[in-house]
This record gives sequence, C-alpha cells and structure tokens, in this order.
Amino acid sequence: MDRIYESEKDKNLVIVTHGGTLGYILAWWMKFEPEMIVNAYFSSSVGGITVLSQNSYQQNVVNKFNDTSHFDLFS
Repeated sequence: MDRIYESEKDKNLVIVTHGGTLGYILAWWMKFEPEMIVNAYFSSSVGGITVLSQNSYQQNVVNKFNDTSHFDLFS
C-alpha cells in the first residue's frame, strides 16, 4: 500500500478489492499497529464503497465505509 500510495499521491485512486482485504487497507490508512489488527474486523458488503481522504490537518479520514446507497438507484 505504501508503494501504491506514494506513486500516486497527487491523484485520486480507485482500488477494487475483496472485503477481507479492505480491512487491511483501512487499518493501513488509519495507521494501526500490526497487533491492533488482530482484534479488529471490518465487515463489508459486496459492492460497498469506502471513501478515504486526508483533512486539512493531514489526518487520515474515513469519509464513508461500506456505503451501498448506490444500489437504491436500481430498485
């Protein structure tokens, strides 16, 4: 993730992943220590969208997690 992020730092990234991997990406983004990941699980749905950003204080932010509201457009 560090290599992907650093190479594209000034661009918006779209990463498509499986739900289990999303938890590791989120933990990386929030700068969790490895031992913290053992006690955390981030459940996500198929097609869920997660939006990550940085605020003006350069803090990493989870703006949306597992948002599936776009499915409402098709019902």
